[in-house]
Amino acid sequence: MDNITKLNSLIESIKGVDKTYAESAQLRLDNLTKPQGSLGRLEELAVQLSCIQRTDRPNIGDAAVLVCAADHGVVAQGVTSFPSEVTRLMVANFDRDGAAVNQIANVCGARVHVHDIGVGNPTADMSQGPAMSREECADAIMAGADAVRALIDEKVDIVCLGEMGIGNSAAAAALTASFTDAPLAEVVGRGAGLDDETLAHKTRVLEGTLEINQVDELDALGKLAAVGGREIAMMAGIVLGTASASIPVVSDGFISGSAVLAATALAPQALDYIIFSHRSVEPGHDAMYRHLGTRPLFDLDMRLGEGTGAVLALPMIRSAAQVLSGMETFEEAGIVI
Repeated sequence: MDNITKLNSLIESIKGVDKTYAESAQLRLDNLTKPQGSLGRLEELAVQLSCIQRTDRPNIGDAAVLVCAADHGVVAQGVTSFPSEVTRLMVANFDRDGAAVNQIANVCGARVHVHDIGVGNPTADMSQGPAMSREECADAIMAGADAVRALIDEKVDIVCLGEMGIGNSAAAAALTASFTDAPLAEVVGRGAGLDDETLAHKTRVLEGTLEINQVDELDALGKLAAVGGREIAMMAGIVLGTASASIPVVSDGFISGSAVLAATALAPQALDYIIFSHRSVEPGHDAMYRHLGTRPLFDLDMRLGEGTGAVLALPMIRSAAQVLSGMETFEEAGIVI
């Protein structure tokens, strides 16, 4: 069976969460030993986790962050501050436990898994035509779904999205414009720190990219193939794989957000399983949140990627589950009100 056929089967397997658990979870929350609604967004998270896990006693134990790494052909157009070689060097840094995501994961209790999905083997230059064929894109998506299946065998309760790929903020901007219809100039950011002149050049390159690939005429898979990257496609597959397995997945910043846009365009029900960690300083992140009708848990002016924001959200997510599962109700505590 080819991977496009497998992808279609994966999409068909994704169902929305069971919203009947929202009522029982909310009833318990309202009767816990606290004023109703006093834990704010944590209570919303608890209800979401209940619906995903189909219980009013959710539990978030083992966590993994999947750092997907790949190179991009569009780097040849001078749209980044760093050469593609940095992708390989950073993957080695992840493997040595030397990167920011490793440190945050060590503190927040998550295992880091690094997946090379195209380091040293860049996609085609999307400014000249599609970055990938539909088949290549489906291969990368299914690699993400396969990575999720491996984590299921390890009894992982929650998955965080992470990435590394010089040039991937250009791909994310092109995808954001494609999926949200936001003006390109409003979603192109400075990435790893572009100056004004290079930012303007990046925007011009991406304008040509969208035109030459005629993205408005493409379906979701076609858009991801034309202006995406292998690591972004793999993250989209992780989103689809976790949704199919009824496992929550935590989105990180702008790059992983572009993968979420693609995944939810392919399978709208997958949105039920996604927790949005933070708001990146990349301007396109706001357009993503508006398009999806959701909002992140926090805003710390972060823009690193790697999965750092997603992993940083884990203590909040675990706390939300534990509040619902571990707190006593007024009746259980013998408190009469």
